[in-house]
Amino acid sequence: MVVVDQPLLPKVPFVGIDDRAVARTCGQHLKDLGHQNVAIVTFQLGSDEHCGPIDRKRLKGICFDASGPGFSGMIWEYSHSNEESGRTAAEGIFKSEPRPTAILATSDRLAIGVIETAVDHQLRVPQDLAVVGFDDIPAAKLITPQLTTVHQPMAEKGRSAVSMLLKENSQLRVKLPAKLIIRDSTAVQAIRKNSSK
Repeated sequence: MVVVDQPLLPKVPFVGIDDRAVARTCGQHLKDLGHQNVAIVTFQLGSDEHCGPIDRKRLKGICFDASGPGFSGMIWEYSHSNEESGRTAAEGIFKSEPRPTAILATSDRLAIGVIETAVDHQLRVPQDLAVVGFDDIPAAKLITPQLTTVHQPMAEKGRSAVSMLLKENSQLRVKLPAKLIIRDSTAVQAIRKNSSK
């Protein structure tokens, strides 16, 4: 048996990415662009016993590693990783005062729902709201604006898992590279300030 992504089991071969590190990159990207009030939309967390390892690592990377002076955020949890949950989260976030200037979703489908709702509220992405997703699914390049997101090597995960099953790779833990793909849904926070003058 080989596990891909989760759960991480003792002595069972595993293939995945460094979710915490790449999530830290996402948070830092928004911070570097000038965003200080960031909302996070994620899968339902609950207690550690019920929260998936991937969710915890991504959240820790965003909240703890990329935080610090001048960076704060709220966390919105939903049981499904789909566009409808993203839309529901956005409706609540847009009522917040002050409204966050950026939303970081732990999946692309959540992020797409956020963008669709922003359009309904006549908010411009990225001028009024920056959005970052996670996974780089095909729809990330089809939505307008194209989604800034984390690209995962999905096919390589499968190849590595098969290689481990066939005993061609004796490693117990394989972590493949993932990277932030910057597209049109993020921009410098100063743009919003200038556009409001």
